[in-house]
Amino acid sequence: MPSQQAEHRAPREKSIFIRRSVAALGTGLVGLSSVTLLGASPAAADGADKTPDSGEKSVESVDYGDMSSKDIQKHVDGLTGRFEDLKGEIEDVQGDIDQNREIVDDASELLGNDKSTLDIAAATVTDDELSFTEKVSHLFDFDGKLTEKRDNATEAAAEIEALQGRVQETKDRLSDLTGEIQTARAAYDDAKKAEDEAKKKKAEEEAARKAAEEEAEAAAEAEAAAAAEAEQSSSSDSDSGSSSADGTVSYDAQTGNAVADFALAQQGKPYVFGASGPNAFDCSGLVSAAYSAAGIGVSGNTWALWDQTQSIGRGDLQAGDLVFYNGQSHVGIYVGNGQVVHAPQPGESVKVSSVDMMGIDGYKRA
Repeated sequence: MPSQQAEHRAPREKSIFIRRSVAALGTGLVGLSSVTLLGASPAAADGADKTPDSGEKSVESVDYGDMSSKDIQKHVDGLTGRFEDLKGEIEDVQGDIDQNREIVDDASELLGNDKSTLDIAAATVTDDELSFTEKVSHLFDFDGKLTEKRDNATEAAAEIEALQGRVQETKDRLSDLTGEIQTARAAYDDAKKAEDEAKKKKAEEEAARKAAEEEAEAAAEAEAAAAAEAEQSSSSDSDSGSSSADGTVSYDAQTGNAVADFALAQQGKPYVFGASGPNAFDCSGLVSAAYSAAGIGVSGNTWALWDQTQSIGRGDLQAGDLVFYNGQSHVGIYVGNGQVVHAPQPGESVKVSSVDMMGIDGYKRA
């Protein structure tokens, strides 16, 4: 009987040891798991000093009144760059929050589950392969790991709170920047509109100025043409003694055609100032040579030719008649069909051109 009682007592003592060990350990674990991981107070948030200075101004006051659209656009670009930087900062901080939340979630999974921690403790106590000393050592090690997880989770929760403060403050700064960017863009639109209107007005004023100049120039040319025509008319009247009975200047077709044919035959010969043939000509030298070939002597100077010949109207032009240009400094020989043959200028050769190749001074007949 005594031996049987001993056998019955041994298990009961073991059972009491297990219950007491588990109960004691469970009390400690439950205490650990009751820590509020996600609700650390501001005082516990050691990372709070990482929050930007709340007194810092996210945007500065800008007077756009005297700024050009180009300068305003540069300012908008700068604000937009700051906006993107702050967005990047939020993304970086959010990454830090996620890392700390993983630490909290890992601890919460273990510390927040009383049954899980008690099961681990019970399994250690009831492990028959461990000695009492080993069981106590394992329980202390487990308790140390729980304490470390709790401390890490508490620190991570405080860091999360501080980082969330940074995120909120940065979002406030982004909100301020958004308003400033909108204001700057509106100022750019106003400045650009004003500049475009000023540019348009300046272009209109310049166009009006040029039109006035062209109108004045045209009036001057018309006045000069009228004066030249009056002078031609006066000269024609003074030459009436050489005219036919009906008042027109007589024309010898044989002489005129001979002058024209000679001049046409000189095409391609070079212009040389003062030359009158046979291998080169200037304008009056060509006229002198052509008339000489037809048996008529005339001057080799354009101004003298003007004085020696009689004025006719454009409608009276015949082959061999003369057309004067450029203040009587150039002369050509009319060859019919609205064309003259002449020696133009250095670097060119005798050629046929339109009678209207330049401003006409008058029409003459020798």
